[in-house]
Amino acid sequence: MKAGQKLVHDGHEVCLFPMETINITQWSSPSSYSHCCGHPFDNAINGQVRVPVYAPFSCHLCYSDNQGNTRAYSSDNPVWTPNGLSYVTISFTHDPNPPTETRYKQGDLIYHTGTAGMATGDHCHIDQTFTQNAGLVAYGVTCQYGNACYALSGSALPTQVFYVNDTNIVNGYGQQWKTFEGGQPPTPPQPSYKYIKHYFMLDGLGVDFGFYKTKEEIQPGPGPGPAPTGKWIIPGDINNTRPLTEEESKQNWVAFWQFFKAKGWTANAVGGILGNSYFESTVNPNRWEGDVPFAQPVASRGYGLVQWTPWTKIRVLPGCF
Repeated sequence: MKAGQKLVHDGHEVCLFPMETINITQWSSPSSYSHCCGHPFDNAINGQVRVPVYAPFSCHLCYSDNQGNTRAYSSDNPVWTPNGLSYVTISFTHDPNPPTETRYKQGDLIYHTGTAGMATGDHCHIDQTFTQNAGLVAYGVTCQYGNACYALSGSALPTQVFYVNDTNIVNGYGQQWKTFEGGQPPTPPQPSYKYIKHYFMLDGLGVDFGFYKTKEEIQPGPGPGPAPTGKWIIPGDINNTRPLTEEESKQNWVAFWQFFKAKGWTANAVGGILGNSYFESTVNPNRWEGDVPFAQPVASRGYGLVQWTPWTKIRVLPGCF
């Protein structure tokens, strides 16, 4: 696989070989020099060091040690393998300075080849298993190299785990590597748009209005809030007023509409006075002009829904608000 490569089929990622090139320098077998248990293998790129290794699927760290800086990562979800849909854990060894993140997305840089621990040259020791959140276990065997043999719990053949889409095979060790057919890179969500009307006055009296539209992308969000209940929101007190937020104002729109419709007002009448109230006070019945309580001079300062002026003339009738 290549840097940033992603492959998804039917909602599940496809488990891809984690390097751009397959050049296997040691396979596993009972007679192997240092891989005499499980199914790990060594992969090296001739003439190159610190070759990048990529996350074959979205995964999280499940095991680490300082002996060769082994890191094992388990898939967050089942992934497609030549053996079917399954969780997979993969381990890497020998990077002298491995990345420190604990979670990776498919295609992220996750490791490098190196010479940390017992290594005779720059390479990556790779092991794989269908055991979820597996770690290294001792098999109780000493290899010809003299090392106690460790491998992932339930270590499986790499040809059963990895697909080799877009991988350059220099030396596949005579194994039958498979390419996944039919998968597609995940399709990014298509943006959706909304059209917003913007109104503006055509004359100084505020009687005639024009409008224009703008097209804006709808951003993902938490979804609509609770529906307005029709109960008045009147924050503060007579000595402390402020404009309402848009959501608070919407709540008062409903309360305003319900009250005046019940009194027999037409929709046009209610809409007209409501528009004026929003412009004057954000539909806050308890709002001083400029939010200055008992502002002076009285003759030019207002109060209330439509900022009645002077505020000293306001009388509240029983049952209104």
